[in-house]
This record gives sequence, structure tokens and C-alpha cells, in this order.
Amino acid sequence: MTIPSNKALKLNSLFEGKVDKEKLMQIEKKVSGYIQSNLDFVVFEVNEKGKRLELESKIISTLSLCDSFEPSKQWFGNFSPKEKIKQIGLWQVNELDKEPLSWEDIDFLEKVSQPTQN
Repeated sequence: MTIPSNKALKLNSLFEGKVDKEKLMQIEKKVSGYIQSNLDFVVFEVNEKGKRLELESKIISTLSLCDSFEPSKQWFGNFSPKEKIKQIGLWQVNELDKEPLSWEDIDFLEKVSQPTQN
């Protein structure tokens, strides 16, 4: 059981009775279908928390610094009130423009993302 945070509880009470739950479910189903059909994911294990946080920061920074990374014209982030979100093309403002992945980091990620043989 997940206990909602105070922020989630405030949002729930703010939109109580104002959200069409049927429509929300339809949109969530469409978004999930799109993600499953169009995006690839890799899950890898990094046991050390410090290393996980470092890699997360570097992956975000690498994307934010990449000239060829940009959202589509229809991306909802283009309507964000946060200018940085519109400029960078990520729903994120932390960890942008910091240290990108090094070749050593990329080698590490390739190693830990290889399928394991049982």
C-alpha cells in the first residue's frame, strides 16, 4: 500500500470532483500504449546509491547538452510556465547542464545493461 505524500493529498483535494476519471483512464491508456509501442527502456541494477544518483544526473545532463535532442512541436512541455523546460525539452529542471556521461560511464552502463544468463 502506498501512502500519498502531503503534496499528493493537496492535489487530490484541489481537483476533487473536478476530474473526469473515465476520461483520465482513457488518456492514461493511450499514453501507456504509445510508450509501450514507441519507446525502448533498459533497466539495470546499480547497487550503490551514490553511483545510481551520479549516473542519473549524468544521463539527464547528457540529454540536456545534446544538440540533436529536442521534443516534437506537439510536446506538452512547450506550454510549461518554466522556460528551462521549454528550452531543454525535458520535464526536468534539476541536473541540467552538469557533467555528462564519460566514456568510462558508458562502458559501465553497457556492462550492467547486458542480459544475464541464468
